[in-house]
Amino acid sequence: MAHQTPQQRLANEKFAKREAAKRGKAETDRKTYEKVGKSPISPMWFALLGFVVFGGLLFELAYVQPNPPSISPLLGFGAMAIFGVLEAKANIIWGTTNSRMILKY
Repeated sequence: MAHQTPQQRLANEKFAKREAAKRGKAETDRKTYEKVGKSPISPMWFALLGFVVFGGLLFELAYVQPNPPSISPLLGFGAMAIFGVLEAKANIIWGTTNSRMILKY
């Protein structure tokens, strides 16, 4: 018999014990572990879906607010500037005006 290291001996004993426990049992009685399947949707698509749903909600809340500067502490100056530019472009495209918005360039 070949010489075994203590780690090999423990691993062999563990394997032999597990195999001995299987003897005489049907395949359905054995404890088996199934691999957890991957999600059919990648995390990138979840992020995109979240942005569409919650980003649209954020834009809608920013537009519905009666006083948009009141949300500026939450969004910051840069985000308010982006909202202002987007709203100004939408006003130009749709031919609408917004008396709340004053853009100075």
